[in-house]
Amino acid sequence: MNQTLGCELADSESDDKGAELIGYKGRTVRDKLDEVISVKDYGAKGDGITDDTTAIQAALNIGKAVFFPEGDYRVTAGLALPDGHVCITGAGPRKSRLLVNHTSTVISYTSTHRRRQAVFKDFSFVAVNAGSTLALNVVFPVTTGLDQIQLIVENVSVSIESGGVWAQGGIRCENVTNSIFSKFVMTGTYATTQYGISLEGQCLNSTISQSRSTFCKMA
Repeated sequence: MNQTLGCELADSESDDKGAELIGYKGRTVRDKLDEVISVKDYGAKGDGITDDTTAIQAALNIGKAVFFPEGDYRVTAGLALPDGHVCITGAGPRKSRLLVNHTSTVISYTSTHRRRQAVFKDFSFVAVNAGSTLALNVVFPVTTGLDQIQLIVENVSVSIESGGVWAQGGIRCENVTNSIFSKFVMTGTYATTQYGISLEGQCLNSTISQSRSTFCKMA
């Protein structure tokens, strides 16, 4: 599925999977720009020094597609996504980096609706302390007979820097149906048990391609 189209189709709650969004009505450039907000519009600096947690959370709370321009964004507490369709993108995993300096899950998303869609693309999580727990936690309700893609993770990396350690893992998914993981890379040091991608509960039809996880046990 085209990822841009995926974010657009996610704007529909109905069982027709957003077909009406690709009909006759065209959209202007201004319409398209209004759909995506930048974390810098909400005060994030991306300088690797300023604590950008509050600014990033403010952007996420709006419930639109959120973009991380090139920069290092220091995060000192867990971030929670609203229960809706979400699309989080950056300028690339080497250009848009979340510097994780806390011991909670970095981004948490819990949906109560089976036809939500979550897209994460083109950014990275970098642990800069020894207690970072989990990069991304995604939870959906149990469902059957669903042909819509619920989760897309593309060109996302999880790594360490300056003595950082991921204590738990990269991505945890619970009850996710029709998920796609492409170009996901996790490298780092672990203290106990760690995973790149964990599929828990009722996870159906998961596709993982061009991805890898490389860990070194902490002495």
